[in-house]
Amino acid sequence: MRTCLNCGSTNTYIDKKGTPYWRKGLCNKCACKDYSKKHPNEYKQYHNKWHSINDHKRIQFKDKRIQLKDIPRKGICSLCHAVKGVDCIRTSMHHMLYDDKNVLGDTVELCNSCHSKLHGLGSSVMVKPNTDKCLTTPV
Repeated sequence: MRTCLNCGSTNTYIDKKGTPYWRKGLCNKCACKDYSKKHPNEYKQYHNKWHSINDHKRIQFKDKRIQLKDIPRKGICSLCHAVKGVDCIRTSMHHMLYDDKNVLGDTVELCNSCHSKLHGLGSSVMVKPNTDKCLTTPV
């Protein structure tokens, strides 16, 4: 088992393929700290780019990324009331209908489980925004 030469940790970042990330005997956390000290300008550019990609004020709308003034997510599923970080890993914004004039109109926040179930049902079910109700429509 590998251990970090700096902090003594045996844990590090594991990528999507299951490969652990070790750099020169350092865990990912220590390697990032080391890199940020040695290359402050490059690290700052990378850091800012990453945070702009993972901005919580940005949503996908009709194949476009829209930057909003406020964070639209509350962290609670509109259907099952699962709380992000407690009951589920993440929530997604789901557009029931697309309205060019109101990007967040007819949009609900769903946990991954409810979101995949809703997509599995196709257009036969609609969630009424700001309520706990599913509206069933004939197929």
